[in-house]
Amino acid sequence: MSKRSAAAAGLVAASFAFAAVAWAQGATKTYTDPQNRFSFSYPASLPVETAANPNQPVNILVGAADYECKMFVVERPENASASPDAVVRAYSAVVAGDAWKRTADGFNIDRKQATVQATSVDTAKFWPVQRADMRTSSGRPLLAAMHARGGFEVWQFCTDYDNRDHTAVFNQIISSFSGPNDAALQAQAEASTADRAARKAANDAAAAAAAEKQKKQKKKN
Repeated sequence: MSKRSAAAAGLVAASFAFAAVAWAQGATKTYTDPQNRFSFSYPASLPVETAANPNQPVNILVGAADYECKMFVVERPENASASPDAVVRAYSAVVAGDAWKRTADGFNIDRKQATVQATSVDTAKFWPVQRADMRTSSGRPLLAAMHARGGFEVWQFCTDYDNRDHTAVFNQIISSFSGPNDAALQAQAEASTADRAARKAANDAAAAAAAEKQKKQKKKN
């Protein structure tokens, strides 16, 4: 390697080291979906590109030459009018590995060569986050996640090309995902759940009272 190439490589490495420190210190930007359906935070030093092609998922690329997150917005009109609690219930079950594989291949991730190592779903918060640990054909870690809201899904696939560990950055990008009405929708879902529980308790009490009345009537006869 020439002195000029070595200097350039050193400059690139230093810039990405600075980016990691800046991210840790809170230097971030926020990407907001053009339709205002969701947003997420990412290191301010990274570029963002968006491509929307007819009849294809919206493709969002966050990253640079050394590491990146590819994101795809998939329309789900069949559940656009579903209640928030119905959406949560529908996406609380773990997405199986073969489904992750089909989806990744459908997006041409790693030229359809990526493999699924493990899958899980994070239900610690109200909105479930589907997760998958994958590997590229060259053995690099590929961190994947899927977020769902009524009417759409966002699939994220994050990997590196410099053999450095960017897991913390990827996880922060994934965990920062949110919808503009998340709090209101959660409150609506919780109110619906409480209402169903109250109605069930009332129905159970009425049924028990009717059964007791019938029992007493039988004794009289």
